[in-house]
Amino acid sequence: MCQLLESRELAMQLLQSSRLISLGQMAAGVAHELNQPLAAISATAEGILLRHERGDRLPPEQVDEMMGKVMTMIQRMTAIIEHMRTFSRDHSEEPASIFDVN
Repeated sequence: MCQLLESRELAMQLLQSSRLISLGQMAAGVAHELNQPLAAISATAEGILLRHERGDRLPPEQVDEMMGKVMTMIQRMTAIIEHMRTFSRDHSEEPASIFDVN
C-alpha cells in the first residue's frame, strides 16, 4: 500500500515536471503572442498622446473605435496569461475523483 502511494506521488511529480518543461519551451511563443498586442496598444496610446499634445481633437467615434481595439487586445493578452496559469498549476494536491469507466 505504501509503495502504491509513493508510486502515485512520483507519477504526479513527474507529470508536474513535464508540465513545467513544456511551459519553459512555450515561453518564446508566449512572449511573441503577448508582444504583438502590446505593441499595438502602445502605438494606439502614442498616437492619441501625440494628437493631444498637438491640440488635435479626435472625433468621439474614432476614440471609441481605438479604445475598443485596445480592450480587445487586452482581453487577448489576459486569456493567454490565464491559459498559462491553468496549464502550470500544480494539480497533485487536488482530490482524486471517482468515476465509472463504463
